[in-house]
Amino acid sequence: MMMSFPKLNVGKVTYNSIELSWDEDNNNDNKKIKYHIQLSKARSRSPSPGAPALDPLTNYQGTGQHHVFKGLEPLTEYLCRARIVEEGLGGHPQWGQPSHVTTAKEPPSGAELHKAVANQDLEHVRKVLQENSAVVEVIDKHGLTPLMVAAKKGFLDVMETLIELGADPDYMNPGGKTCLMIACYSGQEDAAKLLREKEVPWTTRDKNGLTAVHWAAEGGHDDILLWMLREGAEVDIEDSVNGWTPLMRVACLSGNYDVAEVLIAKGADVNKIDKSGKSVLMAASMNGHFDMVRLLVEKGADVMRKNREGKTALEFAQSFERHRIIKFLEFQYQKEEKQRKAKLLEEKQREIREQTRKLQLGNA
Repeated sequence: MMMSFPKLNVGKVTYNSIELSWDEDNNNDNKKIKYHIQLSKARSRSPSPGAPALDPLTNYQGTGQHHVFKGLEPLTEYLCRARIVEEGLGGHPQWGQPSHVTTAKEPPSGAELHKAVANQDLEHVRKVLQENSAVVEVIDKHGLTPLMVAAKKGFLDVMETLIELGADPDYMNPGGKTCLMIACYSGQEDAAKLLREKEVPWTTRDKNGLTAVHWAAEGGHDDILLWMLREGAEVDIEDSVNGWTPLMRVACLSGNYDVAEVLIAKGADVNKIDKSGKSVLMAASMNGHFDMVRLLVEKGADVMRKNREGKTALEFAQSFERHRIIKFLEFQYQKEEKQRKAKLLEEKQREIREQTRKLQLGNA
């Protein structure tokens, strides 16, 4: 008894895939049947039935009763047909009547969402994410998600829309950076405040161990730093790589006077040392940040302090030929030496007076 053609059932259809299943109602012997299912474009010539070379994208052969054809083109009509391949029989088995299936429209891409964010086009942002929510965290060529881009530019309405439609305020990009870090680095205080309202923490670290406070300091934004520190951010938080506090990072990189002044005013330790044993003053001296060196000394930085190799800030400045700093620190060094000697002399005189007083008491 000849078997009938398999009945094709169309399952989920996306822009690039078609799911098919099939069954054979007249298989009363329950024998294992080999099926051949084929897809071809409706407007192109179909492959010859039984051709020896089969395209794996558009053909399935096997004993299963389910297959998902992937890698198809969007908005394209396909002909789906089936036949049974009986072992040991010659000739070419006949195909059943084809079914017509059209793939869906390709969903909006991440690039389209980024463009809508850059243009502050709220309507298009909503349209893209309603059609394809999977692109909400797609990163651009700079490693930024759409929410990070909005935070960087201070687009509050776009940020609120993205968060409403599923963007994660705590999301970390491949470098470990968060929206809060990017907002703080970019000086976008209102964007940072919005993220804090969403309970994004100050203490999250990127892959270099830096926090939002480090990034605000590096961005040179003393105003946003002042707000952060007033709101409870830790002023002397160390990164997990070098042990740099925000003040140390400023000393090593930008030397920004206003940022350093805010950090010190809010309690930053001017004598903090990093994991290498280098002090903030040493870092500012070797990097040529004269105004910061002067500020640190005014606020109590120890000019005489030595690192593990016995070098002072003055010697660091000399090593890098920071002539203006050398002159300033030499004066401070001499002043410290005079004060130290004066203190030693005063202690010696006090000791002599005390000894003299004891002698007088003993002779009385």
